[in-house]
Amino acid sequence: MVKNILDLIGNTPILKLDNLFLKLEYFNPSGSIKDRMSIKMIEALEEEGLIKAGGYLIETTSGNTGISLSMICAIKRYKLIVLMYDDATIEREIIMKSYGTKVLRVPRKINIELLASKISKVLNIPFVDQHTNCNNYLGYEKMAYEIINNIKDIDYLVCGLGTGGTIYGLYRILINKYPNLKTIGVLPKEPENCLIYGINSKLEDLKFDTLCINEIKYVSNSDALKTKDKYIKKGIFVGNSSGALLFVSEKLPKDKNVLVIIPDSNFKYLSMDFK
Repeated sequence: MVKNILDLIGNTPILKLDNLFLKLEYFNPSGSIKDRMSIKMIEALEEEGLIKAGGYLIETTSGNTGISLSMICAIKRYKLIVLMYDDATIEREIIMKSYGTKVLRVPRKINIELLASKISKVLNIPFVDQHTNCNNYLGYEKMAYEIINNIKDIDYLVCGLGTGGTIYGLYRILINKYPNLKTIGVLPKEPENCLIYGINSKLEDLKFDTLCINEIKYVSNSDALKTKDKYIKKGIFVGNSSGALLFVSEKLPKDKNVLVIIPDSNFKYLSMDFK
């Protein structure tokens, strides 16, 4: 029993399917892994005295971070402006707006981070900037210890590469427990027409340490969506990026323990699935 919804962030379940260990991050309050880093980034702004009740924040998002920050800002009475590309599914916008967030859609041809930075300077409000904020990867330390406390041996860690914060944040802790751990970062094979939201970064654009990544795997839209549908029919309601991670994970050696970070569920993709 808790008295604040934010106290439910973390301690998500792990589902073991043969040699695959699925860390089901859609059990976080806003429905994704981004709750972990979002609360860390907000608390850092509070500690620095950069935000107070009624104050504004601005952030860019492909969806999950914006939703997570929207939930936290609603609870703490902050006002949030989110910039999101215009091809993201409508569910994301609806959820953020329901929390009271101002959502601005931006064409893909525009540098969304640069635009947010300019707006933050003009309005004199903090730009959270998940892509460079060190509290992004620091937000995953607790998650690493949850894993250590539940899994004796891990051979592979499979993560999507959005900001790169998850894989770096976990690696910093896990490598001390699992010295032979191999990390696999997953990227889309079709970045210009990507349906695998949240992991459509380019490796060269990542601002956090990428030396922790042992191997990169590229996954097509088709393979990601087919794998997603397969797991949904098993009752595991994963999203598009999770489908890509599971596609990669299934091809790893069956005698090795594979930890798969499942970032979100399929609820934010339904309008795309049933067009």
